[in-house]
Amino acid sequence: MAKNSIRFALASVALLGVLVGGSTKGKTDEVPADFSKEVVATPEAIQNVALRGAPIAVWETLEHGEQLECLDCIAYVKPLLFDKDARVREISAWWLRRRLFGYAEVALEMRKVVEADADPARRAAAANALGEFMDPGGTKFLVKAAGDSAPAVRVAALKGLQRINDPEGAPAVTTGLGDGDVSVRKAAVEVATRLAGFKDVTAVAKLLSDPDAAVRGKAADALGVFQAKGSVAGLAALAVTDGDEDVRVDAVNALGEIGDAAGKSAIEKALNDASPRVRDAARVANLKLAL
Repeated sequence: MAKNSIRFALASVALLGVLVGGSTKGKTDEVPADFSKEVVATPEAIQNVALRGAPIAVWETLEHGEQLECLDCIAYVKPLLFDKDARVREISAWWLRRRLFGYAEVALEMRKVVEADADPARRAAAANALGEFMDPGGTKFLVKAAGDSAPAVRVAALKGLQRINDPEGAPAVTTGLGDGDVSVRKAAVEVATRLAGFKDVTAVAKLLSDPDAAVRGKAADALGVFQAKGSVAGLAALAVTDGDEDVRVDAVNALGEIGDAAGKSAIEKALNDASPRVRDAARVANLKLAL
């Protein structure tokens, strides 16, 4: 009797082991990453790819060299901050800002370039780099660059401020919203919804009457994000009368996001719009107002 009990207990333990063991080998289980097999870039590889590598090769090599401290490599990677390919500029800044030794010198050089270089293309690239460094110490230089004579530099400065996400950059965004160049206004309204501390909704609302359709649409989007009830009348006018289909869609979407009953009439009119996209947006906005 005792032996049978022991056999039953042992069999139960064995069965439990099979069940538990089997549950750890399911098809959906993740396989732990084996970091020992990752190829780490060598100094020679970084130097070679910086001199003659294609953008994808530069990206892969620098990514695999994240932990590599190579002072000699900095001189090879730094010129890539001015490369014509945005991907190369981005990954180069990413790699350089991780250098414990050497980053500070590069950052100081980029500040000088954005302030005083005669070439606007280099000033814009330096502004991009300062943004990618995500160093709040670069904020004041980008704020100044947001008033540069070249529109490309002003755009790069605004996008750099977005990357750093320092509230001290908010006044520069407000200025950019009223810029005479359409590319700068587009950048400014995009940055407005992503920069910490930006609160000038009134400046965004003014762009609902911008001559450029893309700017009007982006402004409508932003006002929806800001839940700007004071802009409902302007958005309602765009939703019904704007000649650009995308702008009407953006305006209707914004009215739905704001959820103010004052926008319901415009949404109902949009239900009969000639554009199926506008009508679809109006149906969704109606549902949001009903919540």
